[in-house]
Amino acid sequence: MDYPLSRRRHGRHEINVPATLEMDKQTVTCRSRNLSLGGASLVLPFTARLYEINSIYGLNLEDIAYFSVDLVWVSNNHCGVRFLGSPAAVREMRAYLKSYLQKFGPNTTDHL
Repeated sequence: MDYPLSRRRHGRHEINVPATLEMDKQTVTCRSRNLSLGGASLVLPFTARLYEINSIYGLNLEDIAYFSVDLVWVSNNHCGVRFLGSPAAVREMRAYLKSYLQKFGPNTTDHL
């Protein structure tokens, strides 16, 4: 699901990273298909059952980091999550992600 550029605060970066979405009583193995400083888009197994929009979950992006996330949208076997945390924690997480995303190219984070 793509939103118009005017609605996005941060540039998206295509990645293919194994991830685990931790919900109240289940853990779903999935993949992150793109990542930004504000959140991620995930591809889930078709058998996954997500709860309500605006529910808070844990997201472990393999070899990157663990985040508290808010479920923003769900469509078929895809979902979008927004990274959560205190302002200081979000700044720290964004600094880390910015350095992580730079390995995708020298100009990857120029607009972030």
